[in-house]
Amino acid sequence: MKHLLTILLAVTFSLQAYAGSSSATFNQAGFSINVLDSEASNAGSQPLMMMMPALNGFSANVNVQIQPYPGSLEDYKKLSEAQFVQMGLITISSSENGNEIHWEYSGNMQGKNMHFYSKAIKVGNLFYLATGTDLESNWPKTSNKIKSVINSFTTK
Repeated sequence: MKHLLTILLAVTFSLQAYAGSSSATFNQAGFSINVLDSEASNAGSQPLMMMMPALNGFSANVNVQIQPYPGSLEDYKKLSEAQFVQMGLITISSSENGNEIHWEYSGNMQGKNMHFYSKAIKVGNLFYLATGTDLESNWPKTSNKIKSVINSFTTK
């Protein structure tokens, strides 16, 4: 009986641990991996970075950052767009929807003509920012995939 109880407890704890874990599945690349998840903090973080195979010497990528910012959505938008100007980037489009902002922008960074697509979501005093980046010359080939990933970004 004691042995059976030990087995039942072990199975119960294993199932609880399994049920609480999340994984990311990359069907086209042929693998999955448990996510390295932690709570958002006021220190900010970059919990996710995904890259595509290099094309013309650059790997298109999508990253997610969590940024502490107590201001309003409009304040965050103004600050971000001022930073775009400061870096010499040109805003192609921007739109707001509820607690979200979408941007598309481009410009030269470190000698490369780049194209960006972003979505920021305000949650409390944090902004969750997903950004997709590629060379301007690659953008016609990769933009649909990058935009689809960024547009799928949500918070809970």
